[in-house]
Amino acid sequence: MAIFFLSFLPQFIDPTSAYFRIQLFTLGLWFATQGTLVLIIVACILGKTKDFFRKNPKVWQIQEKITGLVLIGLGIRVAMLTKK
Repeated sequence: MAIFFLSFLPQFIDPTSAYFRIQLFTLGLWFATQGTLVLIIVACILGKTKDFFRKNPKVWQIQEKITGLVLIGLGIRVAMLTKK
């Protein structure tokens, strides 16, 4: 998290501004608020659908295959980018 704030947020803040600390705090607070809201929404959705996933083991198998394919795809992409 600290690496994100140190590398990404300063691009949107004027370091010569008198309000530098306020700007950095506001953007950090906004980032934390959005992340919390997204995680709450995901938790609520999964909490309501947990019975569906527990009763259907086939759904878990499909989800695991999709996740595996995504991870393999990302690994191939990383391998292709580092060969240049």
